[in-house]
Amino acid sequence: MNEVGFIETEIGRIPSDWKIVKLKNLCTKIGSGATPRGGSNVYVSSGIALIRSQNVYDNGFNKQGLAFINEDAAEKLKNVEIKENDVLLNITGDSICRASIVPKEILPARVNQHVSILRTNEKLYNRFLFYYLSLNKTKNKLLSYDAGGTRQAITKGMLEEFYVPLPEYVEQVKVGDFLWTLNEKIALNRQMNSTLEAIGQALFKHRFVDFEFPNEEGKPYRSSGGEMMETELGEVPRGWEVAKLSEIAEFKRGFSYAGSEKSKVSGDYVFMTLNSVYEGGGFKREFSYLTSERIKERHQIKEGDIIIANTEQTKTGTLLGFPALVEFPTNYDKTFGVFSHHITKVIPFHEEVKYFLYHYLNFYQSNAIKYHTGSVIWALDVNGWTSNEKIILPKKEILIIFSEFMNKLFQKRLINNRESNILENIRNALLPRLISGEIRVV
Repeated sequence: MNEVGFIETEIGRIPSDWKIVKLKNLCTKIGSGATPRGGSNVYVSSGIALIRSQNVYDNGFNKQGLAFINEDAAEKLKNVEIKENDVLLNITGDSICRASIVPKEILPARVNQHVSILRTNEKLYNRFLFYYLSLNKTKNKLLSYDAGGTRQAITKGMLEEFYVPLPEYVEQVKVGDFLWTLNEKIALNRQMNSTLEAIGQALFKHRFVDFEFPNEEGKPYRSSGGEMMETELGEVPRGWEVAKLSEIAEFKRGFSYAGSEKSKVSGDYVFMTLNSVYEGGGFKREFSYLTSERIKERHQIKEGDIIIANTEQTKTGTLLGFPALVEFPTNYDKTFGVFSHHITKVIPFHEEVKYFLYHYLNFYQSNAIKYHTGSVIWALDVNGWTSNEKIILPKKEILIIFSEFMNKLFQKRLINNRESNILENIRNALLPRLISGEIRVV
């Protein structure tokens, strides 16, 4: 690392051996697309991707909700064909200024009118530009660039006239690649956790829906002639039971809080809210915090506890009743957190039931939807659902084996998430200092 002098520029303080250059002189393409004409007829299940603003995220690309268009529609958007290494920038709406680099596995692709393509030339390294656009300082500058105040849209002209810092190309590569390595490790951990979750769901289905758990000889039970018996839920392995949800677990609603007690930044307790559960199930590590003197023991929650969403605003059935296994933030120093009244905690009466019940609730979430109430916002009638919903209950020894294996998967996911949090903190601390030249990598 070398020490150099600094100069003040239009974009702030930079090393004296750097330049500031307008994007129009550093890009071979700056432009956005359009919504394909033809309505729903142009959309297909697979083929040429159409990238929209919901796919473009800082430090990542969201493949969920990725749309695909037919070849005729794609040909009409040929001028906004995406190439490998293109930088994408959201230029309208609530997600304005989010940036991403196109992952090559989704190509061929086009963009709609809410996303701009920034294709760098030989003077500007695409990853260096991406990380510069990721800075809050850069976003604020973009939003106020034209009129001196907040804007809801960024035009091509604004981007062309926008200044970016320009070290020597070799330094851009070192900075961009170092930060990218951190991102790749974080992404790998996330992919590994998705795989672990998928393994758990597949194993649950194989053993408790298809009834192919290992028999005494280690062979698949049902296909090896395992004895079955008829129940009100259909055929199940002999010796298994049918029980109501309310007979195998307690369901508790959480803390009804005031808005002033909740914070996104800090507080006395980590706070599990509706935003803690992904649509489709699983835990979302976007933490809130709570400070209140009204907390009771019944409002407490521990890492590894099961929660379900009991409220849904969209009324689509994509969140209500879905479960998650609670996680705490890295470095959280308390043994418990708090959960909100929009969340229900599920407390199995026997520990070996926990992971079976978690996957059961996820697999049969559509049964919970039948017990929704409300016309504006859906709520889950937990008492009605748990008193009427009947499930199969395997033998204890089978549950114990499943529980031990699933707990290992859960602990591995926790380790991956904690490592990712550490890497994110390192990246977030170094990024502004590297991109501004405060720390030099030579």
